[in-house]
Amino acid sequence: MTKAISFLILVFMALSSCKKEVGVPGPVGSRGNQGLPGVDHDTASISGNLSLFSYLSWPVADSSAVTVELSSGSLQRSVLTDASGHYVFYGLEKGTYDLTYQKAGFGTMKVFGISHSPGGPLSTVVPDVYLLQQPVGTAVQGITGIDGYPIEIHINLDTSSYEYTPYSGNLVLLIGKDPVVDMSHYLIMQTENISTDGLGGYVCFIDRSSLTGLFNAGDTIYVTACTYNRYVHKLKDPNTFFDTGSSAYYVDPASGNYVYPNLSSAPTVLSFPY
Repeated sequence: MTKAISFLILVFMALSSCKKEVGVPGPVGSRGNQGLPGVDHDTASISGNLSLFSYLSWPVADSSAVTVELSSGSLQRSVLTDASGHYVFYGLEKGTYDLTYQKAGFGTMKVFGISHSPGGPLSTVVPDVYLLQQPVGTAVQGITGIDGYPIEIHINLDTSSYEYTPYSGNLVLLIGKDPVVDMSHYLIMQTENISTDGLGGYVCFIDRSSLTGLFNAGDTIYVTACTYNRYVHKLKDPNTFFDTGSSAYYVDPASGNYVYPNLSSAPTVLSFPY
């Protein structure tokens, strides 16, 4: 019995003397490759840039504080642009998104149908947007006309700001059959052959033969004028400007109408017999 107890004591002592080393760090491995910047390569994000232009067509240095609203079904989010006009929406699921851009005093722009699929190699980037200030001292105040062959139209501007030069295409003459002729109700949009009249305004001639097929004898021709910043300065050079093209308007998918957010219509609509 005594021998058995002594044997057990020896076994216990032997086991107690054996200590297992735990948590000993191995050698440091080689450093992996530098990861890509998270913000620029977050494929669940939708981002974009916009530029602001004043009513005199010059670029605005600070493009901050533009509210950008994103929507898809019941989902709605909004962010503000930074000084450079950059904005980002993070953590978006796959889907199709619409965006609205708003700032007090500027035309509200919209972009529809941005397709977003996270998980790819890049994030979704919205095409650049131009937000144009609504005409202030450059709006068409009214128009007058002389019934003849051709019809002579005089466009009267607010001449409180002589700095403004309406570049070709910034003045628009709308012709239609509807007494409420505007961008949603017109047959002809004329931007050419509008020239200065030497009195601070502009003059345009409507050749009645150009209306053949659209108007019949006995019809009434309704005419109004509008101004908007379509051509804007790209650089701080009075001779350098560009056509914002499709960025000066958007198409309303519900109606199919072209919407010019920064357009200002004359309060006057003229009528002439055809």
